[in-house]
Amino acid sequence: MTRVYDGDTVLARANDLVIKVRLVGIDAPEVSHGKRKPGQPYGRKAQKFLASLVLNKTVEIRAYGLDRYNRVLGVLVLNGRDINLEMIKAGLAEVYRGRPSRGFRMFLRLCSLRAGRWKEFPPGLPEGGRRPTVGSPAARA
Repeated sequence: MTRVYDGDTVLARANDLVIKVRLVGIDAPEVSHGKRKPGQPYGRKAQKFLASLVLNKTVEIRAYGLDRYNRVLGVLVLNGRDINLEMIKAGLAEVYRGRPSRGFRMFLRLCSLRAGRWKEFPPGLPEGGRRPTVGSPAARA
C-alpha cells in the first residue's frame, strides 16, 4: 500500500499497476478535504490506524467488483488478518449500511448460485456464501 486516503480507502501499487481500493463492507469517518469541508470526528484517527496496519506493506487484496467511482471494492488481508474487520474491532469503522454497488451485488449473486467456478469461491466462506457478522452466534462460535 502506498497511500491511505482515509479509514476506508487506500492506494495500491504492484509493478506498473496502480489501483484505488475502497474497503468493502465498512464505513469509516471522513477526513477533511479542504478548508470548507471539515472532517468527521475520528476521521484522522481512523486514517492513521489504517496506515499503521498497511502503509508500505505488501497486502493481499480480495477484490469484489468496482464501485461507482471505479474503485476496487476489496478486503485487505495482511498475514491472515482481515484488515476491514480490524477497523471495525478498533471502533474506527462501522458496517457499511448503504446500497451495495452493482458489481458487488453481481458477485454476491454469482456466489449464491454456487455454480461452476463460483462453487468454491471465495475460499473460506461457509455454505450459503456469507461470513458471520460481528456479534452473531456464528461469529462467537
